[in-house]
Amino acid sequence: MFLSRLIIRSINFIDINFTKGKNVIVGRNNAGKSNIIKAIDLILGESSPTYEKLENIKETDFYTGKEIIKSADEIVIYCELQREPGEPLNWELIEKAPGTWIRKNLC
Repeated sequence: MFLSRLIIRSINFIDINFTKGKNVIVGRNNAGKSNIIKAIDLILGESSPTYEKLENIKETDFYTGKEIIKSADEIVIYCELQREPGEPLNWELIEKAPGTWIRKNLC
């Protein structure tokens, strides 16, 4: 299983597609590379998203230039995982995970 897509919606809309294997994030200083990693860790890190992790998001994260997200604005982070054909999944465990939305491909 691998992370195939990451969407971050804040002031800007970021939609990144990943391929299986190694992916490299390149950009100039203060372009948002660390925030991409921070978003992935927030959703897919060692434990499920908690309020402690959410409190680590600052108003200056996920912004561009002088436009800073106000506390009333919403940040949406969406991660899509893809599995190899025939890769087994423990559906009972997955369905118990908080905040999990499952789209089962029946094709």
